[in-house]
Amino acid sequence: MRDCGLLTHGCAPSVVRTTLAGFVRTATPAALDSWTPWVGRAFQIPTAQWPEVRRWMAEALSRWVRHIADPADVGTYVFLRNHARRGFISHFPASRFLTGQMKLHQIFTTLLRTAYAEDAAERDQLLALFDQEFQARILLVTDFFVEGREQELRDQEASYRQATENAPAAIFSLAVDTGAILEANIVAERTVGYARDRLQTMAIWDLLPTAECERATRLFDETRRRGHARREDLHLRTRTGSLVPVFFNSGLIEYGQHHSFHVICVDISERKRLAVFTKRAEGRA
Repeated sequence: MRDCGLLTHGCAPSVVRTTLAGFVRTATPAALDSWTPWVGRAFQIPTAQWPEVRRWMAEALSRWVRHIADPADVGTYVFLRNHARRGFISHFPASRFLTGQMKLHQIFTTLLRTAYAEDAAERDQLLALFDQEFQARILLVTDFFVEGREQELRDQEASYRQATENAPAAIFSLAVDTGAILEANIVAERTVGYARDRLQTMAIWDLLPTAECERATRLFDETRRRGHARREDLHLRTRTGSLVPVFFNSGLIEYGQHHSFHVICVDISERKRLAVFTKRAEGRA
């Protein structure tokens, strides 16, 4: 804000800051009398919860007042940053919280204009500082929400990676257009006998018998159309050339502009051997 010329008041305690902080503190009960019913109805908050919502906002304004008086007191933003990540407000869209803040700004601005109607010079000075502090608050809260969502995505990705890594089946992430192997879990490494860094230089076609590539192509075409497909007549070819029969389950993953196939290959060797054994046993009976 400073480099854009949006800070008309410095970031050190001053007479105007003390005056504005005192006004916001004194006007808070009247402001919340107007704000609480408005936000309660607009956000469809049960009436029984309005007193608690009012109390939360009163506490938030008290923290903000301390920051207005002394910008070095950043307790209000430490609190908001934590809550935008994992607290109560993180459970709702950022627009909901910001709308409530905008309504408070509107109410306080009206109260301030009324209180200083006879002193235009001081009124304008207080309004300029109030607008500056409000704009900074909105910018920081927006950053906190974005930060929180990014952290949530990183946590989800880490959880997904851990689940994939520990899954009891071979799992591959493939490029949709080429079948190139983007990721592979440890079971995939063990199943085909290639290390992960080697697999990431290969395509899924390198792990399939030539005679089965056409079937696999049809499976991926179906995955593109329907979002998922599966077959039980495919094999993975290992580094030594042996073939592992697999239940081949393919899903289409779409994340922004990134599309990939999520392929789960369950080794059904034991099931195949059991079927052969059962068939032979029945033949001898």
